[in-house]
Amino acid sequence: MFEDRIRLLDKLHLCADKARIAEHQFISFGTLLGAVRPTLRRPNNEPPYYARGIMQHDKDMDIGFLADKFQPGQRETYYHYCHEEGLFSWPKPSHRIRKRQDNNDILWFSTKLGKQRCCQWFFFKFKDYLFHSKGAAWNNERKFSFRKYPRMEDAQSVMLGAPARYFDKLIEIEFEGIRVNVPLRSGSLLDWWYRGWHTPHKGGASGKRIVGIVQRWDDQKSWKIL
Repeated sequence: MFEDRIRLLDKLHLCADKARIAEHQFISFGTLLGAVRPTLRRPNNEPPYYARGIMQHDKDMDIGFLADKFQPGQRETYYHYCHEEGLFSWPKPSHRIRKRQDNNDILWFSTKLGKQRCCQWFFFKFKDYLFHSKGAAWNNERKFSFRKYPRMEDAQSVMLGAPARYFDKLIEIEFEGIRVNVPLRSGSLLDWWYRGWHTPHKGGASGKRIVGIVQRWDDQKSWKIL
């Protein structure tokens, strides 16, 4: 399975390069955490050790894109190349993609190679934050209490954000023997996403401190930060 992770990341970088968006692609969330903080590894027939890299319990890796840096059509091109590389071994691949309801721009899709999954998040700027879409409000009822966020219940999308300044510059690093981009201010970004991230532990999810709603994608005046 570990080999599937490396092959998947390598193929995703290749697809982004072919779509001419590789310079705006970066590892994100728990995958970024593995690149910054050493975690415990237990290889077969070898003593355990700490190392930076893909966390062994991370079955759902994450790739981010600075989507405002390129044309929306390039998302479709990237998606097409991922299909060509055989990265959609899902029973129903059509269930693994999310788009805007006004112009059909891709917001998220999930790739799969073997048993390894990887989410593709297209971050977009709104006010001082970069947001990623979590999908329609009704599909997030378990994650977000409508009693706390009553205006969210009928929204077209829930979104989560982090300060845009943390994404100002991407730099290239070596990660599991391949070249990937990470935000220059990865430590500050991880402070935002994962409080206490310096201490290794299994499990957890990114923070939900900046929550936004999109009542209607075609009316940015309806977008609110809660």
